[in-house]
Amino acid sequence: MDGVSSRRAAGDFEAVSASGSGAKEDDFGGRRININIGRVKTTKEVAEQEDIVKKFVKVQSSVSPGSRLNIKAKTRKGRPRSVQYWFDYKNKKVGNGSKSRMELSTCFIDRDIFNRLIETENKQYFREGSPLPPMFQVYSTAANQPIESVYTYEYKMKMIDENNDDQEEETNVILTQWHDSPDPRIIKYLGEAPVKVSTEQLYKLTDGKACTQGVLDRRSKLHYQQGGYPQLSLHLKRGMFTVTARSDERYFTPKGGVSHNVKNRQGADYPRQQIHTLLHKPKCELMEKWSTWKWAIRWSSYGLLRHSTTPDPGVLLSDAWICLWIDGEKVIDWTGPCGSNSQGRVPYFKIGFYNPSGSDADMKLIMKRYKEQQQHPADLLSEERIKIESLGKGITGPELVSESEYNSSAMRKLLERHPSMFQ
Repeated sequence: MDGVSSRRAAGDFEAVSASGSGAKEDDFGGRRININIGRVKTTKEVAEQEDIVKKFVKVQSSVSPGSRLNIKAKTRKGRPRSVQYWFDYKNKKVGNGSKSRMELSTCFIDRDIFNRLIETENKQYFREGSPLPPMFQVYSTAANQPIESVYTYEYKMKMIDENNDDQEEETNVILTQWHDSPDPRIIKYLGEAPVKVSTEQLYKLTDGKACTQGVLDRRSKLHYQQGGYPQLSLHLKRGMFTVTARSDERYFTPKGGVSHNVKNRQGADYPRQQIHTLLHKPKCELMEKWSTWKWAIRWSSYGLLRHSTTPDPGVLLSDAWICLWIDGEKVIDWTGPCGSNSQGRVPYFKIGFYNPSGSDADMKLIMKRYKEQQQHPADLLSEERIKIESLGKGITGPELVSESEYNSSAMRKLLERHPSMFQ
């Protein structure tokens, strides 16, 4: 993939500006501007222009007040030239098992996307305090990209661990992840087939009550799709950097998933849901120094079977292809299932700290020179094109049904069983 031109590419971030910010000498060897951006609830809040730094918004919850995310721009002749992102993460000790995060995310909708959305949807559905489950992720630009493309992400990263040796065994943080964008309008009753409803129908099903944890009605066991684990992630856990790939072919992805704590590493839903460890690398090899990370990803594709033997018609159509270079050395070149059945949307990128278990972890991370690239398979080298062509599972068009055709049939059957559900 090196040296191959792309049809659409985004290079290094443009320089950031900040009026009225103080400047002082630092380890750039020049002057710097510090910029603090406000956090955004990306699934429920519109990101305003001041919240966005090129492709990123800040996502933060349950961290210690001492945590900071600074954006430092190196200047030349008084103008910003290059950008570094400094994460100073301190876990909020509020009890065992409490999750916390401080990340930069590419998944958000801005004011322009929101204005186009309410041209087709009732604005009241998205007002502050709406009972609707979060759904802005479905409309994110980062998620709505071609599934057939190859995506390249490259950045320099430096990790500084402030934990002692006794804390190392408990450390469990995700540093980089690609996550799906679950559509909460896909609903299902326990044991029945899933179906996608309209935003208006979902609004009626909430009955004015806020929805949490994927549940619309506990009594009738009616659930909405909330999503689960990231499809691809880089963990720092117990002194090791670990890369994990996950796949779920089902049209309705349950809230739970297969975690690192499952002994057989697959679980009851295998092979429909899979987890694979792609890399273990000792922490000591990468801490306290700059390293260059370059990922190349071709996600799995999924579809819906016309004649499914299970209530959920989702099916894996092709494997993924994942490569990773660290400081120019290829450490992963893997093919296998990785992604989710998100109706053609691709997993979006996040970087920073996500602490899923509430483990003690005070760390610093610096990221710079971020760039991403999107390549159509036709632009790849012949060897790479042949590899991608071999990823398919051999399921042909006549065996598949479109999402609209499936949901039209599924809705008729749903209303036969629950005729008054939207009344």
